[in-house]
Amino acid sequence: MKKSNLVNAALKSACISAVLLGLSACAVSQTKVYPDSPRYPIEVAESIERLELYTRAGGLDLSARDTDAVALFLSGFQRHGSGQVLVNVPSNARGAGAHQAESLIRTMVMQGGMPPSAVKTARYNVPPHATAPVVVSYKSLKTMPRDCNSMGLLTWTGNNQSSDSYGCAQSANLAAMIQDPRQLIEPLPYGIPSAERRTEIYDKYIKGEETSSAYPSRQQVSADGN
Repeated sequence: MKKSNLVNAALKSACISAVLLGLSACAVSQTKVYPDSPRYPIEVAESIERLELYTRAGGLDLSARDTDAVALFLSGFQRHGSGQVLVNVPSNARGAGAHQAESLIRTMVMQGGMPPSAVKTARYNVPPHATAPVVVSYKSLKTMPRDCNSMGLLTWTGNNQSSDSYGCAQSANLAAMIQDPRQLIEPLPYGIPSAERRTEIYDKYIKGEETSSAYPSRQQVSADGN
């Protein structure tokens, strides 16, 4: 009788072990993420902005719309560009067109308050009779778009961890709203403080006077209803 009880207990233990083993095989492995771990950081990469100007031997014939496009392109360099504006002239350029294109770029750059050294001229090789434009370009930084289509397994919460895609949409939306990616690399410089205001505050401090700004007169609300 005792031997039969031992056999039954062994069988029950084996069945329980098999069930637990099967449940562990169905478990989903998930990487543990700590609260201070960076998830989906915004990536910044260098980009080349290009503008092509097709010239003629008789001169540069730009419409008002084309001239506005050139001005908008150069304003982008002034706001977000780095280095110099490169005016790349084809090697088979003949006549006044290429010269007028370079002169236009230099004039607009100086009108935008930038120094003449901001423009650099170069030449690139093309076949003798090929039609090639004057290429104006500059370097800039851009945020890299992130693909958040893969959402991971959202139903598994057994280990109290967030899903694999948690934070991806927030990072992608923030990257799309950033106007100047250089702010992610280094902060913008402080503006020049007002020397007059600083002197005025310092004089008041020496005299023992109130240094804060005058409080504007406006409606006052108190907790007691008066």
